[in-house]
Amino acid sequence: MKTTTTGQLSADFAALLEQTHKDLFDLQYGCHAFNAAGLSSSGAQNTTQNVRYDTSDSFATVEAAGYFNSYVLTFQTGDTLEVVSTAAVDGGYRTYQVTATTGGTLTIARNAPPRTAVQYFISQTDLLAGTVQYLRSPTAGRIVDHIAVVQSAVVSGGTLSLATIPGGTLTGGVITIANATTAGVPVNSNAITKNAATIVPTGGVLSVTPSASFDVNGAISGEIIIDPTT
Repeated sequence: MKTTTTGQLSADFAALLEQTHKDLFDLQYGCHAFNAAGLSSSGAQNTTQNVRYDTSDSFATVEAAGYFNSYVLTFQTGDTLEVVSTAAVDGGYRTYQVTATTGGTLTIARNAPPRTAVQYFISQTDLLAGTVQYLRSPTAGRIVDHIAVVQSAVVSGGTLSLATIPGGTLTGGVITIANATTAGVPVNSNAITKNAATIVPTGGVLSVTPSASFDVNGAISGEIIIDPTT
């Protein structure tokens, strides 16, 4: 029987773990220490991990139960997974925490996505003239919502159409404002359909176009919500 010292066990385990990570992931180590159970009681420590995982699978696939089970021995509770998906309809960037690694099952929970709001204001002059408002995205991401609030009462209502350039008008990104909408009333678009047009690069151009039906008076402010993808 081979006798292995505590120091050798720690070194051997660390080498095996490192090689496994290199084979599977582009690994980035975090800085949160934990006491590695079962290694030694002489101060041997490891660190929780930040692991980047690139895939063409959609997030619906990645988040399905059992997706990471084959890597269960590679992770521990508290590790962070940064998943970059190139899927056109359900891709982007998301982070997850490993919440359990028991019974051959690796369980993850999605972290709340950091989102960016691109704000705009349409004056009465621009609203009544149907002047297109051009904006730039400060971050790469997917447009997930379009919301607004009436700043000055609208007599004859209309629509605000959201588009990316050159992607085109976003399905579901149109806000409808009814006649006689008073100041302070919030208005939202319908659910935005995920497709290639909803993805914008850093510095990408967005546009909001008031319809010609607005008349008499009114002013509106709004926000375009972007979920980062890179």
